Amino acid sequence: MTVELYLGDCLEVMQELEDASVDAVVTDPPYDRDSIHLFGKLAKESGRILKVGGSLITYFGQYSLPEILESMTPHMRFWWLIGIKHSGHSARLLGKRLFVEWKPMLWFVKEKRGYNNFVSDYYKSSPPKKDLHDWQQDTSEFAYYIEKVTGENGIILDPFMGSGTTGVACIQTGRNFIGIEIEPKYFEIAEKRIAEAQLQIRMEI
Repeated sequence: MTVELYLGDCLEVMQELEDASVDAVVTDPPYDRDSIHLFGKLAKESGRILKVGGSLITYFGQYSLPEILESMTPHMRFWWLIGIKHSGHSARLLGKRLFVEWKPMLWFVKEKRGYNNFVSDYYKSSPPKKDLHDWQQDTSEFAYYIEKVTGENGIILDPFMGSGTTGVACIQTGRNFIGIEIEPKYFEIAEKRIAEAQLQIRMEI
């Protein structure tokens, strides 16, 4: 397994990646309104660097679904909506008067879907610890979908790497990983965390 980590702006780094060189993009971008413009750019670059049949799976905020779909669908084919249920306390969205009981993921594909095994569109996860990143997710849902939409030794890209959860999931599932993070603090955390995951796998062999 190979790991490539880049400190920098993901949109700039992605432009350096070769066409049709990645099997899947799995990521968790910022959800705030000022970041909505990133989703269209993410889809455009992903559509170029993904292999035909490759998948883009991304978290997003429910409130922004119409705008995000409008910005992403010109570049990739919408496939499905995935629901992630975290056990534990639910968030209260005061402006909408809602208890938010799940988190959504959008699933896009490049032209068609590869790896045609059945995949659940609902995954019950464990509550993330949030000790490494404010937006940290649990590793298990990333590992599940990575295994379902890519083959062994596939290349997975996370343009918003954060604390490295996707990278750890790739190590655990035998995939190659490319991670990009703009914040030096989180880049260092991810680098250390992924190295520890690699060491653990080597010790288990």
